Amino acid sequence: MEGRLDQGDFARMKILRLGVQVMLLPLVLFWISVAWGEVSEADDSGDDKVYQMLQIFGEVLDNLERRYVEKVDRSGLIEEAIRGSLESLDPHTVFLSPESYTSLQEATSGRFGGLGIEIDQADGGGVVVVSPIEDTPASKAGLEPNDVIIAVDGVSIIDKTIEEAIGLMRGEEGSSVELTFLRGEEERKVVIVRSVIKVRSVRSWLEGDVGYVRLLSFNSNASSDIVEAVESLQAENSELVGYIFDLRRNPGGLLAQALKVSDLFLDHGEIVSVRSERRDRRDASRFQAQKGDVLGGLPLVVLIDGGSASASEIVAGALKDHDRAVLVGQRSYGKGSVQDVLDLGVLVGLPANTYGMKMTVQRYFTPSGVSIDGRGLDPDIEVFLDSDMTALKSYVSRERPEDVQLAYGLREVMRLSEYDKVLRESASLGGG
Repeated sequence: MEGRLDQGDFARMKILRLGVQVMLLPLVLFWISVAWGEVSEADDSGDDKVYQMLQIFGEVLDNLERRYVEKVDRSGLIEEAIRGSLESLDPHTVFLSPESYTSLQEATSGRFGGLGIEIDQADGGGVVVVSPIEDTPASKAGLEPNDVIIAVDGVSIIDKTIEEAIGLMRGEEGSSVELTFLRGEEERKVVIVRSVIKVRSVRSWLEGDVGYVRLLSFNSNASSDIVEAVESLQAENSELVGYIFDLRRNPGGLLAQALKVSDLFLDHGEIVSVRSERRDRRDASRFQAQKGDVLGGLPLVVLIDGGSASASEIVAGALKDHDRAVLVGQRSYGKGSVQDVLDLGVLVGLPANTYGMKMTVQRYFTPSGVSIDGRGLDPDIEVFLDSDMTALKSYVSRERPEDVQLAYGLREVMRLSEYDKVLRESASLGGG
């Protein structure tokens, strides 16, 4: 009868299954060595479960190859299994295809093609805009932090990874792409023309006797560009009374630059601690500031918002905890984890930068021991973009007259400046 197997069929299936399992042995060994490492004695109780699940994985591939209604691509299935395993851990641990590996390298170089947005995985599917980079196609098109992109050129990205979404959004310079996104409950569409993104990390100008410095991203030139901006402002006005350091819509970047930028404003103390919370190992690295404040101790206000993430939060957290700066604006994004990038291709004899893995290995903690991840930083003075400016007429920015957060920041700098002046006069009288 159709569909019935005889003893010969079972014998042939047994031989075939043995052959497939032999072919899968290197895969099993790879998963044991790479994904799990050497299992410590403390984890011996879980060994059987690990091997059982690896056997089940082998059986799944075996049955799909033999019995699935259509021919399957075994390498593709294995790649998706690896991808799914990593993505089940956290939004920032991902498998990197050759295309996404290249995109990651371009994004940290300071020059790349695309729209100019930092994105993260959205809880309900799609990708959420962490921050549009200033003066890029995305910011000019009006995209804002917390917009959730759900389709690219009509193709839904609800079930796609960040890397797949980036692949759809990037294209040739001058070509256009339509994004469908949610702002709150409202669905919107926007057409954006792609361009090569050149990130100029620092912008600065004078607001009367207050120096304004904006950092757009923590690329490899961030700290040196800030020093150059501060020196230029001091050359223009030697009577500066304080500074605004604007980290709004700054999605972060290089950890090394976060440390250098923090150190510019601090004379001593811990900048950040980076810790692992594995059961078999609890690593902690603490980074300390060196003596030397580029502002000479002048009052400092840091502007933050929901687009301030990662490296921005390290800097803002360090300056807040050491009472070096007052934070003004809105709660930051809350990305406080460290990712390492592992070149998997090299490990298995392929050319460099073919396949990779970005993996969360540690979390950031501010000097006071507060975890940034998933929480963000609360400002000392909360100011929303629609806050009343009636009482701020004398502090309105000449460059950005509609920027209420900047106006509050300028008022706070002047308040701190007056307070410092009183303290200096009191100290002078006391010394006399």
